[in-house]
Amino acid sequence: MKSAYLFLLLFSNLAFSSEQISGAYKYKSPHAFDFITTAPKNYGDFVENSFEKNSIKGLAVIAGATGALYIFDQQILEETQRFGRKIGLDNKDHSKPTFTIGDDNFMYAPTDVGSSILFLGDGWTTIGLSAGFLTSGLLNHNAKSKMVASELMQGLLFSGFSSQVLKRISGREIPNARTKDRGRFSPFASPKEFNDNKARYDSFPSAHLMTAMTSLTILAENYEEMSWIRPVGYSLVALLSFQLMNTGAHWASDFPLAIGIGHMAGKTIAQNGRTPAPTTDASQVTFAPLFSPYGSLNGAQFVMTF
Repeated sequence: MKSAYLFLLLFSNLAFSSEQISGAYKYKSPHAFDFITTAPKNYGDFVENSFEKNSIKGLAVIAGATGALYIFDQQILEETQRFGRKIGLDNKDHSKPTFTIGDDNFMYAPTDVGSSILFLGDGWTTIGLSAGFLTSGLLNHNAKSKMVASELMQGLLFSGFSSQVLKRISGREIPNARTKDRGRFSPFASPKEFNDNKARYDSFPSAHLMTAMTSLTILAENYEEMSWIRPVGYSLVALLSFQLMNTGAHWASDFPLAIGIGHMAGKTIAQNGRTPAPTTDASQVTFAPLFSPYGSLNGAQFVMTF
């Protein structure tokens, strides 16, 4: 709870205005609760960007990949878990609750390698990244770092809300609670039924993967000069996907839509957090001697050419 108060306190210090040019973009310091108030615009732009002509091919790939993986979901799951046991990763999640209020667990901490991999897609990982960028931005008066911190929180809220809506619509059983091969679909369960028997409805799509992909895309879009972010990030996303199947939390076909939404959400949020930097014509500044009409040196002059 103290860490949550500290995080809100840090965000409350964003109100002062500052700007920064970074590469081809201009960043402004966000206001304290922009990560909440930007949600309507982010969703509107996300829908618009998702159905642009250039995005239709991506939607077709997501649909095709989901269908193809669904056909082989049971075999993929069994082979993944067999391979996990072979390399020393058992098929259980050993995360332990560390932050509880009443009967509700708000944070599960990793206790071994397998649960540490799962933590890559946990919302607390994104919160930690955001807090790090925010602290750096405040200490160094860096508008870009503060904006990235806000964007990461925007992405967390976006992926969390989107995945929960889609899970309630699809109602797919997770592998560990399956009553038939590939899991049963029971769409539109009542809120009470969903909360009381979450494992029966919580599989499609993967919230962990959507959250991780959104955060990765936000970082990659804002720091394009760091070419290592995407290959390292995609490798970690692949590792997370493997462990989600190995522990029986998700089917392979739960992933394409989560990846697609995370990628587009991250691009949209990053796009909305910056504007193109103003361009100016090249100029040159020189100093030159200043002579009188009679040829004597009277001083120096400052000359700027455009």
